[in-house]
Amino acid sequence: MTGEQVRDTTFLITSGGYDVTEVDDLLSSIAAELDVGRPVEPLAMNAAFRTRRTGYDVDAVDWFLGQFLFRPGPGDQQAGTYLRLEWVGLARRELRSAEQHTIASMTYRRSDIFLGNHSVSEIGGQLSLNKESFVLKSTGYAQSRKLVDKTGTPILYTSGMNFERRAQASISFPDGRSLRFPVRGTHRANAIMTAVDESGNSVARYRMIRFSTGGSSRKSVEVAVHPSRELTGELMLAIMISAPCLRSYFSVQTGGG
Repeated sequence: MTGEQVRDTTFLITSGGYDVTEVDDLLSSIAAELDVGRPVEPLAMNAAFRTRRTGYDVDAVDWFLGQFLFRPGPGDQQAGTYLRLEWVGLARRELRSAEQHTIASMTYRRSDIFLGNHSVSEIGGQLSLNKESFVLKSTGYAQSRKLVDKTGTPILYTSGMNFERRAQASISFPDGRSLRFPVRGTHRANAIMTAVDESGNSVARYRMIRFSTGGSSRKSVEVAVHPSRELTGELMLAIMISAPCLRSYFSVQTGGG
């Protein structure tokens, strides 16, 4: 998309929409960056608008900005590697390739993690990847866990959570790298979650999809890995753990004292 095309873009005016002036100002900034060939992902990712009694349609603006959160760079020949996270029963989810080959799986229960024939008393999950096993364990801090290999060596750490429309989940690695998971959209059907590294670069995008199989309809999370990123085992593990953050972002606290 060119800067001129962005300048020509407009949206339907609806009740409860985004502030028109704020959206127009952002589009002008995006167009100017496109004109000189600079990246616009940070502008789209950090956009925040006030809601007015009448304004630009929220879904339309979010969808439009989502196009800038994951674009092939110069020289990229494809739109990235596509994966799908699917739930298999109540206690297992699988990460599958575009060809529907299972490349990683996570098995979990409410209070026990099963690793082979052994039970590990931690809330978390067991991951198997290329016949290797990893265990997601509590670190003793609230909303914080660590993924360790069979020797107990940490692979990554998780903290925070995406919940009640607040994106606070993050993953960090022992070498200081990190990922966070901002979400754009008004509900699960139109939302896009982006994995963003410590430098503000997009690593992957997540969206909820519905597909039919065996005569029934099922939901899953489609993940598009940026074409500049190698799909390493470490990244697959991070994707497996983070994908549910898209769904939980729209969850709300229920019940009470």
